[in-house]
Amino acid sequence: MRPDITADERQGDDSSAPPAKPRRRYLAHPRTLARSALFTARRLSRKARPDAPALVTWPVGALLALLLVSLPFLFAIDEAVGRAMLAEPEGVLSFLRYATDAGLIRWYLYPTLAILLGLWMVEWHELPRSRRLRGASFAFHAGYLLAAVSIAQIVVQVLKRAFGRARPPLLDEYGSLSFSFARLGDHFASFPSGHSSTMAAVTAVAMVWMPALRLPILIVGVSLALTRIVVRAHYPSDVAAGLAIGFATAVVLGRWLAQRGLGYEFRHGGRGLAGLLPVRAGSSAIARSPRPPTRVPDRAAGLPGPQAPPGAG
Repeated sequence: MRPDITADERQGDDSSAPPAKPRRRYLAHPRTLARSALFTARRLSRKARPDAPALVTWPVGALLALLLVSLPFLFAIDEAVGRAMLAEPEGVLSFLRYATDAGLIRWYLYPTLAILLGLWMVEWHELPRSRRLRGASFAFHAGYLLAAVSIAQIVVQVLKRAFGRARPPLLDEYGSLSFSFARLGDHFASFPSGHSSTMAAVTAVAMVWMPALRLPILIVGVSLALTRIVVRAHYPSDVAAGLAIGFATAVVLGRWLAQRGLGYEFRHGGRGLAGLLPVRAGSSAIARSPRPPTRVPDRAAGLPGPQAPPGAG
């Protein structure tokens, strides 16, 4: 080796090396989080498209009218059905006590909250466009499920406290038509059924997501709601009211999103029974939605910003 070669000559000329790529950020900057929250709020406050169908159509009104008409009949058979459930085998009851827990709201509330929080913290502008579209679609669906079960549960809890109906285990003491206004306590929270409203909301959302399987999904959802009668947690009228509230809430919310093009769209013009439930919008429809706010430059966080392309300026 030549002794007169310097260290710089041995290592090469650093100026000829290509510029280093800017470091990617996969966690959003705090300012970007705030802008994303404001962007989401603006999108949710958008008005419905002028050509969008009505929010509440005759099938939803018919469902609520059917509930009101059938309630007197259901009240009349509540006591007989409640006493008949005492004869159910213990083995059947043990199985159904596990199955009926599918209607607990926590199975849907906590996962969707975690998903939305995780999606909110991602720096989407660093990801390819295809992943951004999948992420936006996933956020729409998670938000829809979260809102459907939450709103339905809020309505049910208010009605529970207002009516104060005694549950079936207190049938001998209070009867099947014991209503006490604003009476607190779980033993007096029978009408309407919270599990049934959650199952109805989840069922409606699943029917929106998977149109080809709507009938099997409906059968499974209603069957799980009916387990509340067998385990003597509710009367038939409680379950019917919970089903109607949950289903109507999810349907109206889905149509509200479809009116604004937020992840869902109408089929059959959104009218009649065939167009009652919206469907998931394709990637092309999501891509036409307004762009999210631009990422805060790295220099706002004290880091060097991305380098300009060669020849720029």
